[in-house]
Amino acid sequence: MNALFSISKERIFFWFAILLIALPACTVEGNSASSGGNSLKHLPKMLDPHSVANVDEVRITHSDFNLRLNLNRLLLEGQVIHTLQFLTDKPKHLILDMAGQEIEQVSIIKENGEVLPADYAVNQFSDEQQGEASGSISSQKRGLVISLEKGARKVSIKFHLEFTHGQEASIVFLAPHQTRGGRHPMFLTFNEPIGARSIFPCQDTPMNQFTYSAEIQVPAGLIALMSSEDNPRKKSNNGSYSFNMEKPIPTYLWSLMIGDFKYIPTGQRTGIYAEEENLEAASKEFSEFEKMIQAGEKVFGPYQWTRQDLIILPAVSFSFSAMENPCLFVASDYMITGDRSLNFINAHELAHGFFTNIIPNRTWIDLPVANEGFTEYLRYLILMEAYGEASAQQQAYIDYMEAIELVKEAFPETPIYQRAVAHPGETLNPIAYHKGFLFWLKVEKDIGRDRIVEVVRQHTENGHRTSSISTEGLLSAVYGRDVTVDEFEPWLLARGYIPEDLAMICPGNLNEVTIWLEEALKEMKVDFSPGSWNFYEWKYLFYTLLRDGEVTNEQKLALLRSLRPYLNNSNAILHSLFLQNLVRAGAVEEVSDELKAFLPKYSTLRLVRPLYAELSQTDIGMAIAQQAFAIGRRTYSSATKSEIKKVLKIN
Repeated sequence: MNALFSISKERIFFWFAILLIALPACTVEGNSASSGGNSLKHLPKMLDPHSVANVDEVRITHSDFNLRLNLNRLLLEGQVIHTLQFLTDKPKHLILDMAGQEIEQVSIIKENGEVLPADYAVNQFSDEQQGEASGSISSQKRGLVISLEKGARKVSIKFHLEFTHGQEASIVFLAPHQTRGGRHPMFLTFNEPIGARSIFPCQDTPMNQFTYSAEIQVPAGLIALMSSEDNPRKKSNNGSYSFNMEKPIPTYLWSLMIGDFKYIPTGQRTGIYAEEENLEAASKEFSEFEKMIQAGEKVFGPYQWTRQDLIILPAVSFSFSAMENPCLFVASDYMITGDRSLNFINAHELAHGFFTNIIPNRTWIDLPVANEGFTEYLRYLILMEAYGEASAQQQAYIDYMEAIELVKEAFPETPIYQRAVAHPGETLNPIAYHKGFLFWLKVEKDIGRDRIVEVVRQHTENGHRTSSISTEGLLSAVYGRDVTVDEFEPWLLARGYIPEDLAMICPGNLNEVTIWLEEALKEMKVDFSPGSWNFYEWKYLFYTLLRDGEVTNEQKLALLRSLRPYLNNSNAILHSLFLQNLVRAGAVEEVSDELKAFLPKYSTLRLVRPLYAELSQTDIGMAIAQQAFAIGRRTYSSATKSEIKKVLKIN
């Protein structure tokens, strides 16, 4: 997932609704196919501290879905049949992660095809039943325990799930007025890190990957899309769609997107799904995506996915920038700027496609080093190949600047590698992305870039598609010897954000902006056009102004007013930073109308949260923020509403 570094804390709370807590360990709250039940109480410890699935005994290798979406009742219902592979002799149970679904029926399917009712129970699991890394994990977890004593080779689970607009779970339901077209609703799923269990009972851990097929029935006039290589190009007449994903993926990459989308090809293996209002602009904005894949292939070898399309979702109701669902990356439509300046965000998702979508982190504790931090480093190599070293270094340094500021506020004492976290969303923070990236630059200095690239090629080209990798496993592969996390103190384990060893040096072309700024402040005017500046140079300027305590508010205001004619307001990131500077410099009343128009337009937290935070510092600003939120909350996603309420101290 693309790092939305101002929203890392939000992700933690966004996913907490997935887990039900506060019940005694191993209490039974469900049904059993037989009144006597059987040995459902004697359950093993689990390997993944954030999953109750007994993946050391049995694995799901394939799942068949038959799902129906009822928008009148806001109901998803259907059946999933899991095919099992046994890792031990005659395991007694299959234990699946689950959340709020209602289980209607559980059956086992024997080798000869015979179908029998299954003994099952819905249990709450305590911390004591989790793995070694779970010492500080506070929440209990819900699991579906199915007896395998009748000789099951498959298990069938019929279930239904009610969802609502604004619920905080992996399902995002958008009413028509929240979409760009305003004609039809959208049903969207976002499962990273542990959201799949809130949709269907599964082994919701990246330790296991599975293939799947799916039959999806949706209302007429809508199209269904999945993280699959065979997505339809047109709407069906009857709302029925079929999918077949032949490459194993972890549950967090399983996705289902339903809405009023159309398709346009942009390359031999790329295309855009979007609402009609965004389709043409998006196809132009992301027309170079095929070129970016080819750049990645020059570095890492053949791309392992047959297709890689993009689906563009409305920023008015999508809290994040992007998501790396295989074959169907997600992108927010605020990335449509007209100048392709935000294509670097898609480069991050593409880097996922070259490695972590094939070999994910073993558990969520491993995410910073073995997934997101490593992905940021691979993105750096892709950008270097596609757009040159200077552009890649600019992007890296801007991310570094941004992370320093955000971490000071939210994660000042967080190490990269956390031996135990209460919820896996806690690992999805700026530390994972930025300090993780800087750590991999340190590794590059140790052993060379060629060695890291060689390991990526070896792991992804040699058919290791059903394996996951730990932090120590990836580092051992790269260094060519057994490695432990403790060897990398202070980079991985020390608290505090940036050790001096990881500090980045500002690239020379950004230093030229500093020189320009010094001259402009002396003259109190812009005496030549900055219109040729790229996105990174503009962003560097705005961050410098936010951080520079020696520049007076009067100087900032004079400079910002002079710069306005040159600013590309269609770039929402730059527009947000521009407004943040004006508010901080005391011009809140001057831009009050602009703020009231901007804030409700975007639900993307990286765009609106910093502005609400700035506005909340003064009485006048707070009044404007409350007025904007009164409008924005009608279309904001649940995660955005929840976070802005905290910023504005609204119950």
